[in-house]
Amino acid sequence: MEEAFLHYIWKYQYFDKDQLKTTAGLPVNIISPGHYNTDAGPDFLNAKIKVDGMEWYGNVEIHLNNQDWYRHQHHKDPLYDNVILHVCWDGNSDARRSDGTEMPIILLKNRLINGYYTNYKSLIKNKDSIACQKYFHKVERLKVFSMFDKSATERLKRKADHAMEILKANKGDWEATIYQLIAINLGATKNKEPFQQLTQVLPISILQHYRQNIFQVEALIFGMAGYLGEAAADSYQAVLRKEFSFLMKKHKLGNLIMPKVQWLNARMRPGNFPTVRLAQLAAIIAQRPHLYDQLAHAENAKEVKNLLDVNVSDYWRQHYDFGKPNRKNKGKIGTSTKELIIINTLAPLLAALSRHMDDALYMEKALTLLQSVKAEKNHIIKKWNDIGLEVHSAFDSQAAIEIFNNYCCARKCLSCNIGVSLIQEMNK
Repeated sequence: MEEAFLHYIWKYQYFDKDQLKTTAGLPVNIISPGHYNTDAGPDFLNAKIKVDGMEWYGNVEIHLNNQDWYRHQHHKDPLYDNVILHVCWDGNSDARRSDGTEMPIILLKNRLINGYYTNYKSLIKNKDSIACQKYFHKVERLKVFSMFDKSATERLKRKADHAMEILKANKGDWEATIYQLIAINLGATKNKEPFQQLTQVLPISILQHYRQNIFQVEALIFGMAGYLGEAAADSYQAVLRKEFSFLMKKHKLGNLIMPKVQWLNARMRPGNFPTVRLAQLAAIIAQRPHLYDQLAHAENAKEVKNLLDVNVSDYWRQHYDFGKPNRKNKGKIGTSTKELIIINTLAPLLAALSRHMDDALYMEKALTLLQSVKAEKNHIIKKWNDIGLEVHSAFDSQAAIEIFNNYCCARKCLSCNIGVSLIQEMNK
């Protein structure tokens, strides 16, 4: 028996309550089990029970053995003085508060509903990456939708927390924050760290002086990224280097230039080369000089998406690296890249803004934005597709990723609405 399972059966009252009595023989009636406590203190708060005809309001503590009350030193902790019921699997000890008063105890060992614990064990012990995949067809769609709504919101809020941390480090500068997050997004997996470093050695405050001139923005970006220190591959690289030499001295940036070797392009399509991504970053800075304000005032998902509809300079419409032509380049940020920026940067920033402004409208905009973007395609989404779940939007795919990573992999079925439902449904 696991304590987590006892929490589950107490929360949902999945045990035989007929003639329920304390270990002292007093009749017990559970009016409300309380709500689960995720912080320090008793396991369930604000419960309501009746013991021997008298109503009690307070908290509930749950243990496998009632001796755990003393092992965990609760009898010395005033935080547990408002516990009105000690719920245990087994044991023959009493339980006293810090003032010496005794509290009622109930034992659940002989009161489990048949099959529930067996169902739980079969879920958490099987080898499938999604524990419930063999039984998923039995789950009510409403339960699935409920869990997906919860998980998509959880994931978005966690990303918003990260954005708020960056905002704090930037001393409340939203433009610097959005610049850093978009840059990291453009770096994807292979060049995430170099892009992040670039935003540190080349702050947005310097780039903003030149946002009317994409040539100067490119000179600063490519120069600080280390691409202008070598022999020029063509005339454009040469004129960029000349401009960068002037700007570098003006802003005293010479000691901060990154080594070019940090940028990776092995086994990469031309459209994903770091040079192309750096050119796209320059285009965003030059053509969306007040991106945060534009994001905050966007009326709908279409307006948010249009913020990323920028054109790179003429040179980068025809090249994927210095001196290397690419006739297929359309000069715009690709759809899949835009969608990833929306998922990982713009939607979380709207959620962060919701918290910062204490305005739920921005959170609603963030969720609507995710619903307007196509679902991601990766190995996790494929696992859900294979068991019959249709994933339509980024809202769905973000939820699917969250559930898989934080619930399925950790076998936290008892914290998942789908798992909770299945423990009952598997008997049918």
